[in-house]
Amino acid sequence: MKLPVLPGGKVTATGYHPSSPKHLVVSLPHSQQFLASVIISNTNFIDAIQPSFRKHANSSVGK
Repeated sequence: MKLPVLPGGKVTATGYHPSSPKHLVVSLPHSQQFLASVIISNTNFIDAIQPSFRKHANSSVGK
């Protein structure tokens, strides 16, 4: 079954692909029934996680 996601459409990253460090496993935003893999560089994943990573890093500096 193919579920089209238009360029710029939203998917939810559910984890890293178990056999490829360059891919994410993604699902539709409100359903984890249909999963797909996508190349990380074709997503905004890195930009999306940077704020929470920086917040965590900054809170860990003083410890």
